Amino acid sequence: MASLPRRIIKETQRLLQEPVPGISAVPDENNARYFHVIVTGPEGSPFEGGLFKLELFLPEDYPMSAPKVRFITKIYHPNIDRLGRICLDILKDKWSPALQIRTVLLSIQALLSAPNPDDPLANDVAELWRVNEAEAIRNAKESNPVNPQVMATNSTSASVDLSGDVVVILHGFTGSVTSKSVTLIRDALLFKQNITIVAVQWARLARGPWYDEAAGNTMKVAQHLHHFLLKMEEGGLDLGRVHIIGFSLGAHVAGFTGTMFGGRLGRITGLDPARPGFEKANSTGRLDPSDAQFVVGLHTGAGFVALSEPVGHVDFYPNGGSRQPSCLTEDIPLVCNHYMAYTYFAESIYNADAFPARRCSSWSDFEKGLCDASDMVPMGFSTPNNSRGLYYLRTNPHEPYGLGQSDHRVDLDVDQSDSTPKAPRREDQSSPHPPLSAGGHHKDIYSVGDGLGSTENIEVQLNGLDATMQSHSSSCNFKIDFRHIFVVLILSFYRLF
Repeated sequence: MASLPRRIIKETQRLLQEPVPGISAVPDENNARYFHVIVTGPEGSPFEGGLFKLELFLPEDYPMSAPKVRFITKIYHPNIDRLGRICLDILKDKWSPALQIRTVLLSIQALLSAPNPDDPLANDVAELWRVNEAEAIRNAKESNPVNPQVMATNSTSASVDLSGDVVVILHGFTGSVTSKSVTLIRDALLFKQNITIVAVQWARLARGPWYDEAAGNTMKVAQHLHHFLLKMEEGGLDLGRVHIIGFSLGAHVAGFTGTMFGGRLGRITGLDPARPGFEKANSTGRLDPSDAQFVVGLHTGAGFVALSEPVGHVDFYPNGGSRQPSCLTEDIPLVCNHYMAYTYFAESIYNADAFPARRCSSWSDFEKGLCDASDMVPMGFSTPNNSRGLYYLRTNPHEPYGLGQSDHRVDLDVDQSDSTPKAPRREDQSSPHPPLSAGGHHKDIYSVGDGLGSTENIEVQLNGLDATMQSHSSSCNFKIDFRHIFVVLILSFYRLF
């Protein structure tokens, strides 16, 4: 791709290193002028807690021309229409080359905080906002893509499209479906085509302080998950299209579930499978290759909190599998090492080539360069199903962690004048957001909270942003042609117990 102007490079670097609070803006790995934006609804606004996806494109003559920005997530707002077009003066006649991407994002955030029905783009929404503001605000809150609903494991009332792949995510000890071991992976998977996501809420059975009790509950959770997937199979689900991703104790829940299906599940990925209580177990007492058609192990905290032994058809050991570079300055490096398993995996979803790994007999041989340089596969979501053996690789000490090639990362890594960035702490990290792909049907079945409730569908309309579009109108009621890409259907799945 053509080299980027230094202005865009500098702005992008700042967005990545100093993100706007409540906003994530990530350049597409194939087009650094195209940004995938996530805006969290501002506190105290009708959109509080909502998670809104936008796309932003920088035209060739930027900054002389304003960025092209559009909401992808459907939103009930008087200044944003059903196609996601935004009524914002700095995107039209008030644009100045002195303004930046950051300014645009802050202005959009402010627009969510203060809707203006007197300068509308969605006339019907604006009219209700003027005559009955309370009802309009209620409509806005109800339409927010938040507060996912509940579905129990024995529920048969929910209608789930089983035509595509099903990915099940399992958290670990003391975790829940709001833990990063779930949300980082879930958010990345939402951009994949034709995938149904199920996040299993077993927080009450995984809670501390007694690890032994939580470890003992893994079989119970597997029994419930087996029952749920069995019901889905009766409804037409192909078990060969099921991929269970389990972190820590969740990896063994995945293994037990796979055993109950006689290894018919398509794939299991064990993210740093927990060691205490499983280090002496035989193949039926922990995750192992017989649990699915393809089993992958990813080891980052091996030796104390996690197993160092291979658990799959293929096992990956980044940085040797136990000491991760980003954790060397952490107060509790053992925990940090453990958490890097799901962090790496989430990054691999939106950049399939981020983690090239080499087959080798040991980390020592890898460090000595004694491995077959031609036998390499990507670690993570895109690992080929025919991969076999032990694979090793190195990572960056900071985001992006993968050392694989990426167009926008190469372009952006040009300014050496700044000090070396400090390795981010786990609690300071934001979720990586992958690039959108055209076409497809997305479903999300996930859970938050502890109570059972009804299930409902939340429809989110996505339309593609035409990177060549132009508008010379200073009015909010301008017309732009958009090409339709896809519709996202978000379902919710919560509380198993």
